[in-house]
Parts: sequence; structure tokens; C-alpha cells
Amino acid sequence: MDDAWLLELLPDGVVVADAAGSVTHVNAAAVTLLGIARAQCVGSHLSAVVALQDLDGNDWYGCVSPYDGIGIRSRMLETSWQAQSGREVLVTARLHRESPGGDVAVVSLGLRDARSRERVDREHSDLVATVAHELRSPLTGVKGFTATLLSKWDRFTDSQRQLMLRTVDADADRLTRLIGELLDVARIDTGRLSVRKEPVDLVDAITQQLEPLSAPGERAITFEPEGKPSVWVDRDKLAQIVANLVENAIKHGDGHVTVRLT
Repeated sequence: MDDAWLLELLPDGVVVADAAGSVTHVNAAAVTLLGIARAQCVGSHLSAVVALQDLDGNDWYGCVSPYDGIGIRSRMLETSWQAQSGREVLVTARLHRESPGGDVAVVSLGLRDARSRERVDREHSDLVATVAHELRSPLTGVKGFTATLLSKWDRFTDSQRQLMLRTVDADADRLTRLIGELLDVARIDTGRLSVRKEPVDLVDAITQQLEPLSAPGERAITFEPEGKPSVWVDRDKLAQIVANLVENAIKHGDGHVTVRLT
């Protein structure tokens, strides 16, 4: 392979075998996952190099038979196998044929440590749990106040109704912000997050974020700015940061929050 060195840059293991099942290339990641010396790989049969088994002791090569089967088979979905070291390895395969429906000319395998997948899955599960928890709080407030207003509208004074509606409005803004942050996370993962910088007066920007978080009689928030600095930032991202910091202080503090700008 003329560009075999490129495979060495990949974080996942790669094993390539020719039409006879002889391994032509194996990268460093695959050597580590399989627990076999590189010198024992190239030229050896694929079944000897990828000596993986399932929990019942069945070997990978015998179970998947990459060179047999119907002629339209071109890939194998990811499955879990055990290496001799006991490490769990996730294996995918591509079958490259000489012609449509013809014999398999090249088998290329992708190997991945299952621990990295487990870590990603765990991080996703933690994210879902965190999001569900963060969304539940403002949703509970919106539902509670709207239900109360609908069922007992005449029992409240105008000032009480306005207070409830302001709280609902603040919770709705918080929901919008949380959803926006989730979308930002998705954009970061795909490299599509855009940042629009502009001159922003920090005092005015922070004050705008603190006002809806300060419900009369419930939360005490003191803002102590020094000077009136202007910065070159993304206004919306700054608002997210300030709101998150203050909300965490309110949630985990003693009820009084002081914001100092120095």
C-alpha cells in the first residue's frame, strides 16, 4: 500500500488482507489491540492475526467467514469480541470485490477498544441525565404557575399575577437558553459552531442577565462592577456564561449572590 503510512495516523486499529487472506498491512493501534508483534502479522493469514473470540469461545474468522457468503455482501456491522489479553475489541469489516458479485479481493478491518466506546456512551448518558434534570426545573415552574393562574385567576391581585407571569417568562427564557446550549454542543461536535464577536459593554450585558434572575423577595443578587469595561466577544455566548454562573451560585449558594466585575 503506497499510502500505508497514513493508516499509522489513525486512532483505530486497521488490518488489511489480500484475496488469499494474507495480511498485507497492520497499523500500530491494531498491534496494540490484538496483543501481537507486528513481525508476526504481515504475511500471516488473517485468521491467525485476528485471533479474537466471543464469550462462548467461537473464533471471529470462523464465525464471520469474510471470504465466503453471498456475492453482494460488502461490509460487516460492528460486533464485540475478546482478545487473548481479555480486552474487549469492537470489529467492523469492509469486503472489496474485484467486480460486483465477484470474489473478495481485499478485506479491511477496523478495530476499536470497547472501553473508549463505553466512555463515550457513559458521557452521553450523563449528558442526557443532566439535560433532563436542568429542563425539569423551569418546566415545573412554568407548569405550576400556568396551572395555578388558569384555575384560580380571580383569587389573585394584578401584582400577584404579574409576578407569576414574570417568573414564567424567566423560566421560558431559561428553557430557550438550555436548548440553545444543547444545539451549541452539537455544533461543537461537528465543527459548525460560529462565534460572532462585537464590542460589548460588560456592565450593561451583565445587568441585562441579572434582572430576570432577581425575583423580588426570593433572590438577593448584588452586582459590584469596577469601571465600565468594553470587550470584543460574542454577546449571546457571554450571556450564556453569565446566566449559567449566576444560576449555579443561586442553586448551590446561601441565597445571596454577589457578582463582582474587576
